[in-house]
Amino acid sequence: MKKKNDINEIVSNEILKRTIDISIDYSELSLDAFLEEGLLKEIPFVKSIVGFYNISNSIIERHKVNKILTFFKTFHEGNIDGEKLEKFKEKFSADKKYQNKVIEIIILLNERFLQIEKSKILANLLLAHIKNELSWEEFQDISMILEVIHPRGFDFLHLISKELNWANQSPRINVDEVFMIACGIGYRHGSRFYISHYGQKLFNFGIKPLN
Repeated sequence: MKKKNDINEIVSNEILKRTIDISIDYSELSLDAFLEEGLLKEIPFVKSIVGFYNISNSIIERHKVNKILTFFKTFHEGNIDGEKLEKFKEKFSADKKYQNKVIEIIILLNERFLQIEKSKILANLLLAHIKNELSWEEFQDISMILEVIHPRGFDFLHLISKELNWANQSPRINVDEVFMIACGIGYRHGSRFYISHYGQKLFNFGIKPLN
């Protein structure tokens, strides 16, 4: 069992080599399922994460485990060119500053998210970065937006994405627009409401692949 201060190593190893079973829906697993000896023996990463968070003592800790396992299920399921993935792994292994920042984002944001859906979106954003669809700076910035966006904003982004120039006619501001403004991806110009470039990328690379 890894020591608690080895969480970076636990996450780093799973990024470089998949051990989890992607056929399992980790977001729906109960506490009993996590504590089942057979499951823990078969999946090293699950065993390490469960040991780190000590889920037998807290439903909050179990929720953290659900989120980080769901993140990696989505990450490993991603449709990505093998050459690009290997280039990412090479940089991840060689550049310790980059490695530490990637791990920090994965661990800290997954711990802070209230909704498991956000863990899936974060995984998609990292995949988009690996595919060179998002720069490193964009990935970091959009990940921070993901942390604070209200989850009902996901449906609003889906609707407004169908509008020309990501804008809708809106004489009066509504609650969905308030949520978009609050997380920094919405703005008003006259009687029209717009979604920013970062908001569009959050939807296209993070949210849309879930549908």
